[in-house]
Amino acid sequence: MASSEKPIAIWIGAVLGFLAVATLAWWLLGSSSPEVGKRGSEISLALLGACKLQDEQRLATLANTLEESSAELSEAEYTALSNVIQLAQSGDWSAATRRIQTIMADQAQAVELPELD
Repeated sequence: MASSEKPIAIWIGAVLGFLAVATLAWWLLGSSSPEVGKRGSEISLALLGACKLQDEQRLATLANTLEESSAELSEAEYTALSNVIQLAQSGDWSAATRRIQTIMADQAQAVELPELD
């Protein structure tokens, strides 16, 4: 390897290392789903449908609904649903769909089932 290529290789290695650490931090800290209440569950279900259908009109309606319902939602719940809407609005429908599915799946796992006799 020529000496002029070494700084480039070091720089690329540093950038890749930083990206790996940032991705790991996001995964560990930012990927958990908030607890979702009744209103959040209703919006989540509608949001899943809008994302799967890639329905921009429904998405716009849900963005308004989310704003109007903000007083009924926790800050974490509002932020998580807002982030899904932003992903879809940016055209990343598959990422938005995966995120809302994760939120809904995490909520389903958090529900305590009654014991059956």
